[in-house]
Amino acid sequence: MRYESTPRPEIESHYHIRMLIEGQEKKADDRTYHLNKEKTKAERQDLINDAKPFVLTEFYCQKCREDFKAQSIKEVEIDWSNPNQFIAFYRTKCFEGHWCIRLITDKHRDGYWVRSKAVHRDRGVHYKDTIQPHETGFNLLYKKI
Repeated sequence: MRYESTPRPEIESHYHIRMLIEGQEKKADDRTYHLNKEKTKAERQDLINDAKPFVLTEFYCQKCREDFKAQSIKEVEIDWSNPNQFIAFYRTKCFEGHWCIRLITDKHRDGYWVRSKAVHRDRGVHYKDTIQPHETGFNLLYKKI
């Protein structure tokens, strides 16, 4: 006699097999995390190596609330608690003697792009170039066809 309708549990639902699968997934995630970490570290090092030691750069002084251009020097600081973590920046003094920096490695954290009046002025001048059809004012600038 044949029992074709005998219920058979799926092998993946067994607790021991499930534990092995989750372990393999965790190892794969760890592997990709460490590969990405090494990649970002290499990219940071390339940014630092490509940056010139002395350069004429635009700065914004928070104390004077003024934009200025000045000759700056590249500096690299290493975290004393983690020698693998380092940051590079350009540093100079404004005309009043205040220290100002521009970040080389963590550009998304650079305050110049948020605070600078020159950047705000340029964004206002070129806003028409980046306006999208779903945004307010598009029909005013570009007549409906």
